[in-house]
Amino acid sequence: MTMDKKRRPIGVFDSGVGGISVLRELRRALPNEQFIYYGDGINAPYGVKTTEEVIALSKAAAEYLLSFDVKAIVIACNTATAASHAALSACCPVPVIGIEPAVALANTMRKDGKVLAMATPGTIKSERFANILREHGEFCIPMPCGGLMEFVERGEVDSPALHAYFDELLKDCKNEKIDVAVMGCTHYPFVKEALKAHLPEGALFVDGSMKTLQQLKEALEKENLFADEESQGGVALYSSAGEDSIRLMQMLLDMP
Repeated sequence: MTMDKKRRPIGVFDSGVGGISVLRELRRALPNEQFIYYGDGINAPYGVKTTEEVIALSKAAAEYLLSFDVKAIVIACNTATAASHAALSACCPVPVIGIEPAVALANTMRKDGKVLAMATPGTIKSERFANILREHGEFCIPMPCGGLMEFVERGEVDSPALHAYFDELLKDCKNEKIDVAVMGCTHYPFVKEALKAHLPEGALFVDGSMKTLQQLKEALEKENLFADEESQGGVALYSSAGEDSIRLMQMLLDMP
């Protein structure tokens, strides 16, 4: 194992800017690592595309990241994970780590109320999500959120239009006691503060980034690929949607 192999970057991709929420957690936990982030904004949203379309787009994103000689790939997109994780794991020469709605974790945090699992229509319809519900969904309300990620893609994380969206989305849940909201799309953590006004006081929020981080660490350890402690970490941002999208990524990356 050469030092150069350890210094190779970690690739992260999403359908747009949402995966920045995952990248932030990875950077905090792995400050010595170099990251290459690719947002496929020109083809967003993935959540309304067919499984075949998402697999094709995910393969193209993975090939782009592999051109940077990455040592691992993180699919920072629930929809892409559900559709393409198996396909990418089979064809990529590096470890591939996905993300999925943290319904199981939310169940451990639930008291006597319900778990609201918010995700894209594509994730909600996937077989992977169906398996999650079969195992952990007894107290879960699946909530397809068509159109929500587009607010984040516009940099709109707290606006009258967003609050009107939540009013309409959650109108049938007004009488439900929601203990935990699952942020089942990597875009959704950026609208958490706005969402709080539409859920019961004290409702908790959870996403899948911590499990993804754990799995990435395990993959790097297994292959002895952790960057050395003296290595200087960093991030390079790329987008199929151009410079405006990259500027939005940087703004979201810098949010506290």
